[in-house]
Amino acid sequence: MVEHFFYPFEEFKIIDNLMDINSWLGIMTSFLPPNIMFEDWYYRKDPTHVVFYKEKTFEIIALQRNWEVFFPSKNIVLFNKK
Repeated sequence: MVEHFFYPFEEFKIIDNLMDINSWLGIMTSFLPPNIMFEDWYYRKDPTHVVFYKEKTFEIIALQRNWEVFFPSKNIVLFNKK
């Protein structure tokens, strides 16, 4: 889902406005593995994927919106709106 966002800052702002306090948002996307060059990464070859994320990116998204962020397993991110 989020790898299809053309304007992630604005789109996460819309999501934030839709979320109630103490609600959760779960996202599954493929994170760029540290041992693979971006050019060789299979996930970037999908033409519908226009933006890519690392854990640090989701930490910044959470900080911008006063959300907590958790990474419970590979390629999964959970946000909790405080």
